[in-house]
Amino acid sequence: MKKRILPVVISLTMLAASACNAELPAGLTGETEASSEVTTETEETTETEVTTTEETTSETTEESTSDETTGTASMPDPNGISFEYATTAPVITSETADLLKFDVTRDGLTMSCKMYLPAGEGPFPVVIVGSGIRESCDEYLELAQNFQANGIACVLFDFCGGPEESRFVSNSEGEMLDMTLSSEVKDMNAVLDGVLTLEKTDADNVFLFGHSFGGEVATVVASQREDDINALILMEPAYQMSDIISIFFPPSVQIPDYVTTPFYLGHDFIEEIIDFDIYEYMGGYDDNVILFQGDTGDALGAMFPQYYTWAGDEFPSMRLEVVQGADHVFSGDAGQTMFDLCMEFINENKI
Repeated sequence: MKKRILPVVISLTMLAASACNAELPAGLTGETEASSEVTTETEETTETEVTTTEETTSETTEESTSDETTGTASMPDPNGISFEYATTAPVITSETADLLKFDVTRDGLTMSCKMYLPAGEGPFPVVIVGSGIRESCDEYLELAQNFQANGIACVLFDFCGGPEESRFVSNSEGEMLDMTLSSEVKDMNAVLDGVLTLEKTDADNVFLFGHSFGGEVATVVASQREDDINALILMEPAYQMSDIISIFFPPSVQIPDYVTTPFYLGHDFIEEIIDFDIYEYMGGYDDNVILFQGDTGDALGAMFPQYYTWAGDEFPSMRLEVVQGADHVFSGDAGQTMFDLCMEFINENKI
């Protein structure tokens, strides 16, 4: 059910604003080496006070290298996109008292994941974080540590293709221009498969958290994996992406091999997203959803609020939280407000 009602001029104006870098905390920059012409979307984590577990144990490493395929999913799709993928059992690479590192391989591409562990033996409720487009999972470290300090394990990973900014080292294999919506959906599914098998995971209490484009990805995964997750947490999901890209590439315009504006994107990403309808998936997820909307600056909720209103119409059970003073990355006090509400939501939905 495509909802293209924004005037072209308004949409392009909004896009120019949303593609600009957000103001970063001291010591962080928005530089990139992917292309001298690339406009990046800077997506930082929330700024909240962090309490971390100091206790550690000696690092251990497991050498398991099994290539046996343990899961393949072929999922019906209302948009006619194939989400079939193959994955292998996760390989634990190191473990301390507060950090478990493990590798997940999806269709031959490896993602190195990090699970931030609360104090105690576990198993723990787990939040899996889907980052914004081309963003490093390390941007979400503070968010992960906040969950960790509040008794929730948190998993960070880079989607295959890795982050765009040169200040980060990719935690995944794959090429940036091969990244698409469907590839990221497969990535998150494969990470979820791996997390569910770990001894530290309370498999009855697993949550997906998606920010920006990661929110769109998490929405699709939730519709496919309702039995495996308790609830869905969305922070400024980029539901406008399809309509924006289609403005840049109407039927009369040939899609190039890649573009650098509004993001560094390959041909396949553009071709796939143009006619993609995220709203077709929302009705497939019956459990609870909380969507955090910003209202200032580069917040998508300030520029495209109707997309979140439409989401509330489509999700069977969605709670919309408009956080005053929040930008797209919920910096400052808005981040603390978001996190407190997020913890309330998790506690309400734990088994």
